[in-house]
Amino acid sequence: EGLTRNWGVAIILMTIGIRLVLFPLNRRSQTAMARYQNVMKRMQPKIEELKKKYEGDTDKQRKAQAELMQKEGAMPPLGGCLPIFVQLPVFFGLFTAVRTSFDLRQQRFAGWITDLSKPDQLLRLDLHTGLPLIGTIEYLNLLPPLMVALWVGQQMVMPKPADEQARRMQKMMMFMPVVMGFFLYNYASGLSLYMITQSFLGIFEISVIKKVWPVDDRVPEKKKATGFLARLAEKQAEQMKRVKELRGHQSA
Repeated sequence: EGLTRNWGVAIILMTIGIRLVLFPLNRRSQTAMARYQNVMKRMQPKIEELKKKYEGDTDKQRKAQAELMQKEGAMPPLGGCLPIFVQLPVFFGLFTAVRTSFDLRQQRFAGWITDLSKPDQLLRLDLHTGLPLIGTIEYLNLLPPLMVALWVGQQMVMPKPADEQARRMQKMMMFMPVVMGFFLYNYASGLSLYMITQSFLGIFEISVIKKVWPVDDRVPEKKKATGFLARLAEKQAEQMKRVKELRGHQSA
């Protein structure tokens, strides 16, 4: 705030700084997810064949699909949600700060936003809804609806996953911004400013940066293992082969 002399601008610059610091991590996560989606698209005909083959037996279908995914190396990237988890402390820190910090009180950002520790309160409504949990809407707060619109827009421009379960999850996530906007409607405008900046940067990254600098979704060729691990894998494969042959003789 000492540099900008405006806490709102300071929040925006802090958000941009965090996004820049996390960009390499985000990029690695996006690359891993894009390659995983590429493999899943390639495997889709085989998955459909397994569904038809084991129709009516979900256990065998799930087991066969898991074996196929393991064989093709189509394992979901573990670090896909890591950037989100890294940003959570910032969100909760700001969530707490706008309620307890005296520095943000009566701090103007721009226009009608004269106190970043309170809702932006564009217009007084005194609208009696008669609805439970809502009651009377005293003010029209413009930032929360804008925040929800940008959240939904970010979800809409995100790449559609090839995996059916991931697609269902993405559709469910479309409702989360509306729920969050409902609960944060009367919260401090400083937090809304942070979330709006985050969503805008997310849309900019997907719509502009990824077009100029596309994510490399090419699946690298598997390198043949050498040395101790390779010999260990060969011995394990031989042992599994002997066990199958032994079971075959016993069943015969």
